[in-house]
Amino acid sequence: MAECTKNLYEILGVNYNASFNEIKLAYKKLVRIYHPDVNNSKDSEIKFKLLNNAYEILSDEAKRKNYDELLSISKKDNRRERNDVISIKKEKKEEFKKEFKKEIYPDNSSVIKEVKISETEANEGCIRTVNILNKQICPKCMGKKTFGGIKCAFCLGEGEKSELKKIDVKIKKGVKEGGYIFVDKVNSSALYDKKLFLKISIEPDRKLYFEGENIIVYVEVPFYDLILGGKKEISIQNIGLVSFDIPPLTKEGDRIELNMINKAQGQFFAEIKADFPDKISEEEKKIYLKLRELNQKL
Repeated sequence: MAECTKNLYEILGVNYNASFNEIKLAYKKLVRIYHPDVNNSKDSEIKFKLLNNAYEILSDEAKRKNYDELLSISKKDNRRERNDVISIKKEKKEEFKKEFKKEIYPDNSSVIKEVKISETEANEGCIRTVNILNKQICPKCMGKKTFGGIKCAFCLGEGEKSELKKIDVKIKKGVKEGGYIFVDKVNSSALYDKKLFLKISIEPDRKLYFEGENIIVYVEVPFYDLILGGKKEISIQNIGLVSFDIPPLTKEGDRIELNMINKAQGQFFAEIKADFPDKISEEEKKIYLKLRELNQKL
């Protein structure tokens, strides 16, 4: 959000020499616009907190004087700090390139996620999307949560900033069972500057089962795709890859008729089995708890 990078005067839209009445009027005007009770936008709650924080400091004579002194020092040092940060980032980038020129393997401190692929995907190659939640120290307060005794306006006193990254990882053809693929470096409160790897688990292509004239293939589908719906691609021996749609709220045991070009061998059905994760992260646990609360309210 762009407002997070503004100083307190810019948040309220007033001059640095604004009087108390001007600050008060600007605050009241903006609060009427961004109060969560009247504004349902995603950024309104953050904007509202920033406004309250700015007014709390600038409406207090002692706090405002202290803030003005810090702001003056910050302006002088800001250009030098930016240059230092750019220089450090360039150095780290060069070190990172040198470190990973050769093939790398995980160590005891690495983060490893297991990913399942089919034999066909292992032979032909495929792409998997990995979600990474990076938490980095706030560049303004350097993780101290306050700036000169005042709650940091950039991170709202959290001491860190979060960023969700989605990375498409290319799995090359010929990958072996148990092989490791380096993804990226991940940062969080508990996992600072760790290397993230995918560990490959190859599942045999689905076997066929006969039920009268019908041919059944058991297919594991992630539970969230069963709830939300999605697409699935499976490999059937002597036929190849077959894609089909999974309707929302599909249940385990449901059968989906597959649209085959050649039906001479019989009619094919995909019988659904739910695929649940072996473990979940703390972030995922919070989401599931929230979903359970919402479901109980229905």
